[in-house]
Amino acid sequence: MAAAADGLAVGTGRAAAADAPAPCPYLVGRGVADVTGAAAESGMMGYSKPDQQTSGIHQRLRARAFVVADPASGNRVAWCCADQGILPFAVFRAVPARLAAAYGTAYTEQNVSLSATHAHTGPGGCSHDLAYDLGTLGFQRQNFDAVVSGITEAIGAAHADLRPGTLTLGRGELTDASVNRSRAFTVS
Repeated sequence: MAAAADGLAVGTGRAAAADAPAPCPYLVGRGVADVTGAAAESGMMGYSKPDQQTSGIHQRLRARAFVVADPASGNRVAWCCADQGILPFAVFRAVPARLAAAYGTAYTEQNVSLSATHAHTGPGGCSHDLAYDLGTLGFQRQNFDAVVSGITEAIGAAHADLRPGTLTLGRGELTDASVNRSRAFTVS
């Protein structure tokens, strides 16, 4: 396997002497940043009991981002998944606005995709919608800023990390690895 100049390995599985780096049609970057939020005395996303508060940090929560750019067309897409219960509309609006301040029109609502792992231990109070903020007794600016800043930082790190790469699609089957919470609807 031959090593590319940027440290990434590129190969075909044949003997090293016969290997030639394959052309890389895309630029690919990855980034990770912290989205933990308030460490103590703060409500978590998805818990509706205001007295259920954080009391320290066991494990930091992260945003993980990838940017894929096509040098030929100039098109790009950024995808980020954050350790959060959900990402409310307020976050979806704030992230592209902050990216625009740093990158102009490179990242907009048209090419930025945000998702969440559904971790209920993420900081709450990040929404501008009352229903999602009831458990935290309202909007929590510190938590909102931690989530938006972390996602923006992860995408920025992925942008800075752009280098030649390839995309592949895999397919497989995973059995006996998960259970639907509603067993009444499980088909045998």
